[in-house]
Amino acid sequence: MNKSIFHSAALLTVLLCVTFLVLLPAHVFATDFFVNDNSTVGDVFTASVGNDSNSGTSGNPFRTISHALSVANAGDTIFIDAGLFSEAVVIDKDFVSFIGVDSRTTLIDPPGSQGTVGVNGISAQTRVGLSIKNVGVIDANVAIRFDDVDFSRITGIRNTTCDDGFLLFNCIQPVEVTGTLV
Repeated sequence: MNKSIFHSAALLTVLLCVTFLVLLPAHVFATDFFVNDNSTVGDVFTASVGNDSNSGTSGNPFRTISHALSVANAGDTIFIDAGLFSEAVVIDKDFVSFIGVDSRTTLIDPPGSQGTVGVNGISAQTRVGLSIKNVGVIDANVAIRFDDVDFSRITGIRNTTCDDGFLLFNCIQPVEVTGTLV
């Protein structure tokens, strides 16, 4: 009889631990990743140039935002240092934050011609919980394109040489846009 009670108590303990880990908010396990271009001029978050073979820490940052996004999980933050990032950022994860130094020094310049439809600086489709802060987008057809993106925040974005600023389609729940120049 004591063995039965012991096994029941042990099973209950295991189930409670598993339930706790499953229900634990993602931010408890959140990781900060860092991205830097090939220069340290004006850098705030990192002290060395980026390389996608690095670990993504502030001392060993990644080179591209896309690579940082590929290893990020829900709840993670990607800090993007001052520099020019020649890439289109396609966000394919929920609950990820992007923070630049400021929108004049952290610049995304997607490949392609500014006048070409489909050349987006930052885009996301069917996502939730995104945060983009202090990033500039240059020479894109659309600076930021969100399609069916909900509960997200765009703050301190600068768009001065794009044909269109923000395109927000089918966003049912709030997408807060503040402190932006379009």
